[in-house]
Amino acid sequence: MIPAFNAGRYLGGTLQSVLAQAPPADQMQICVVDDASTDIDVRQLVSEMGQGRIEYVRQPHNVGSVANYNKCVELARGHWVHLLHADDRVQPGFYAGLGDLFVRYPEAGAAFCRHRHIDSDGNEGYVTEAELPVEGLVPHWLQTLATEQRLQFVCIAIRRSVYEALGGFFGAEVGVDWEMWVRIASRYPFAYTPRTLADYRVHGASITGAKLVSGQNVEELLWAVKATARYLPPDVRDSVAKQAVALIALDAVRSAGNLWRWGFDAKSVRSLLAQALSLSRAPRLCWWAVKLYIKTVLNIRR
Repeated sequence: MIPAFNAGRYLGGTLQSVLAQAPPADQMQICVVDDASTDIDVRQLVSEMGQGRIEYVRQPHNVGSVANYNKCVELARGHWVHLLHADDRVQPGFYAGLGDLFVRYPEAGAAFCRHRHIDSDGNEGYVTEAELPVEGLVPHWLQTLATEQRLQFVCIAIRRSVYEALGGFFGAEVGVDWEMWVRIASRYPFAYTPRTLADYRVHGASITGAKLVSGQNVEELLWAVKATARYLPPDVRDSVAKQAVALIALDAVRSAGNLWRWGFDAKSVRSLLAQALSLSRAPRLCWWAVKLYIKTVLNIRR
């Protein structure tokens, strides 16, 4: 299920990555749910690329990403649901690999793989650390996941029965997936493969990129920390939340560095640094923040 909004530059590549490994239509549904995009004619692109293989649904008006995710889940007919953002892509073997995990671990509510970050031009960057050296169920996953957002939509599929049991997405756009993954982990095991089978695109025009500039990204992640705390045992809630906030601060400094490399203005970068420092004064964080601040003063972009 592919929620799409004004991702015309990337949607074709996303669809191509799915079609290249898609089983027949009676085995896997492919559907683009268009949140009233205005940049391109999404229906025409889907028709030309899919040749009848890809379904197309358009919202009557822009409903926002969270409501569009829920529409995707509502329209999904398969036993397993993969929400694939229109600017991300899957690598060969993704669907076969995760499908095999669900078969091997029928108790799992979700299955996921390692993923790598790519930029707006598709250049490959950071690859996430392996959660396990081999395929299997991830131990102690609830507390680990509540401490840090370690997953992106592109790398994970959920049993439809799990969505039906736990309900849909709600809350802030940036933290909505984190809350969902923790909610699922509080009730079901997660199956995992260390194979890198998905690409998460990081760019300034994405929802996350836009909210980094405004500072709303940090605020929404703090909402997610509070929202996920209720799924944890009472004796670890405070310590896990404290760790999570510290990691959000560290990630905010890294994100400020990305903004600077993407060409954003010094004011936006410094504002994000100030938010990070308001959450944590850890020595490593302060050192990185000072180095980046000096770069903004000297206008050094590398």
